[in-house]
Amino acid sequence: MNLSYNDIENLLTKHVSDVYVVDLIFNYCKLKKQLENSENQSWYFKQGIASKEQELWALAERFEKLRILFNCSTIDCFIQKISDNNDYLSTSEGNCRGFNHRIVCSWKRNENDLFNELILLKSKTKFIASLEEYSKNPDELLKLIN
Repeated sequence: MNLSYNDIENLLTKHVSDVYVVDLIFNYCKLKKQLENSENQSWYFKQGIASKEQELWALAERFEKLRILFNCSTIDCFIQKISDNNDYLSTSEGNCRGFNHRIVCSWKRNENDLFNELILLKSKTKFIASLEEYSKNPDELLKLIN
């Protein structure tokens, strides 16, 4: 089976496009609940508890980085970052021939998607609370969704 550059590019850049704040909160809360009720889980789940705990830690780490970025930035800052990315992409238009350059262009596009979502969230709330706050008080999460 041959891999094309597009296949490798998708593998390397996928993690950026799936890092949305609400999804992270949902995934974290779901996995935390499963780990808290591990005795009710399948045998297969129980065999991978250590890796599930690492996954939970990684979700919390990614969320915390996004939370810090969100809480320390303004809408204008996100707009400026999108503008900088678009400037880079416009100068690179049609020149994304090298593999590394194509990866950078994909990251810039995915970063723009993230910044656009953060702008929408910023219009709803000024600060994002901790994961524990959202897991204890789901009504706070509804404010982010609506």
